[in-house]
Amino acid sequence: MYKNVKNAASIYLAVFGFVLFLFPAIVMAQDPEFVFSDLTVKDKKAGLMWTKKANLSGNGMSWNEANDYIKQLNKDKYAGFSDWRLPTKEELVALANYGKGLGKGSDAIIAVELNRIGFVDVKAKYYWTSTTDAKEPDGAWNVSMLNGHADIDPKKTNNFVWPVRADK
Repeated sequence: MYKNVKNAASIYLAVFGFVLFLFPAIVMAQDPEFVFSDLTVKDKKAGLMWTKKANLSGNGMSWNEANDYIKQLNKDKYAGFSDWRLPTKEELVALANYGKGLGKGSDAIIAVELNRIGFVDVKAKYYWTSTTDAKEPDGAWNVSMLNGHADIDPKKTNNFVWPVRADK
C-alpha cells in the first residue's frame, strides 16, 4: 500500500509541477498588448519593440554610458537589429502605466507586474529615457519601475537602461 501511495504522490507532484511550469506561459499568452519572443517584446499598441530583459546591461550607468551601451548593441545587431535607442519619457511612462494598471491600483509594484506577464529582470528602480531636461541640459528624465514616477536626474547618475526600437 505504501508503494501505491508513494507512486500516486509522485504522479501528483509531477502533474502539479508541470502545471506550475506552464503557468507563466499561459499568463504571457493571454496579454493582448504584447508579443513575447526569446530576446524581444513587441508592444502592439505603441508600435515598439522592447528588449525582453529590462536589465540587459546587468547594472546601472550614467546617461552617457547608457547611450554608449546602446551604440554597442546596435554595432552588435542585438536580436538582429541595429536601431536600438533609449525610450522617450512618454514611451517609458506609458509602459510603466500599463504595468501599474495590471496590479492592484496605486499599490502595484510595476516591476513585479511587468515581470509577471513575461518581461525579464525588470528592476523596481529608475530607468533612463532619451529625454533631456529642457531647462538644464546636464539632466535627463528617468522613470521608476517601482511606482511610475518620472523625475530628472543629473546625467552622471547611475540608472538602468531598457533599450527600445520602433517595430516597423
